[in-house]
Amino acid sequence: MKDIKIGRLTLAFTFIALGLIIFLEKFTYFKLMDLLFILWPMIIIALGFEIIVSSFSKGEDYKRKNNLDILSISVIIILVTILGFLNFSLKLGDMNLFSKFINIKDEYNGVILEEITIDESKKLIIDESDIDIEVIKSESSKVKVRLEGEDQKNQDIKNDDKNLLEVTQVEGATRLTRKVKANTVYFMKINKSSMKYIVELPNDIDLEIISRNGDIKINDIESNVTIKSKDSDIGFENIKGDMSILNSSGDIDGKKLTGDIDVISSSGDVTLDSRFIKNIDVETQNGDVTLKLPEDQTGKFNIVSAYGNIDDELGFSIIESASTNSITEVRKIGNPVFNIRTHNGDITIETD
Repeated sequence: MKDIKIGRLTLAFTFIALGLIIFLEKFTYFKLMDLLFILWPMIIIALGFEIIVSSFSKGEDYKRKNNLDILSISVIIILVTILGFLNFSLKLGDMNLFSKFINIKDEYNGVILEEITIDESKKLIIDESDIDIEVIKSESSKVKVRLEGEDQKNQDIKNDDKNLLEVTQVEGATRLTRKVKANTVYFMKINKSSMKYIVELPNDIDLEIISRNGDIKINDIESNVTIKSKDSDIGFENIKGDMSILNSSGDIDGKKLTGDIDVISSSGDVTLDSRFIKNIDVETQNGDVTLKLPEDQTGKFNIVSAYGNIDDELGFSIIESASTNSITEVRKIGNPVFNIRTHNGDITIETD
């Protein structure tokens, strides 16, 4: 009877899982590579199961031997060591652990790196990843960009801060991004920086932010705002303009809003605190929604929570069914219209 080589099956399934994760990440809006840092202990568990099953599967065939496959076991040990070390470094909150050992960090202290005059398109697109973004009101007619924090040094920029940023015209708008992105493999997350990207935005310049793996904060601007983000916490306050947000993962917190609000969130809580005068449309798959409203808030309320509860302090009549709670009510005809829908999450309506 042929001997059993323990470790081959575990290594085969590990490679299959790794390949599927890398493949699926290219076709989904979620960062599936993070699963590696959560599920890596399953490799050890799978190897243990393989050893147990191999021992029991011998039955009465005592001549068959169970031998460890040295090559497979070696590769598994290397994979587990790398993933375990990276997971440990992430838990320490140090995303640049390797760079500390060889001292290759740049520090930025908020010096203005770029001043941009927006042309007649009146729209700025910020396209970034692995960096926090903060947008505040500019007192001048130019967009001013600053960096704060530290990041890994990349030799391509040759220590010239002016070479960090790239300004281009695309589809009738001004696009702002860094020229040099992460210089290590992205899914290992080693190059996640502690930098903050600060943009001073003049009034009446529409803003679009495309962000991956960085938090977003916007305060005191008079512009229409569009946000498309992955794995971002988003906070905004005192926005005099319409807002549209598409976020795959992360919490959203907004206050003092005067325009239409359109939010689609796959995973994360949404909190909106304002006296609303325009339409509100919020849809979440997995996350709670909290509305903080004045007691005399008027409007048309269409609120539905599937597989969740509705808690209300404004005295609405809640319609309950087997799996759905809802509110359909009008308080004075006219705007705003509240369309709030959650699939797996509670809805809370609070008063000031």
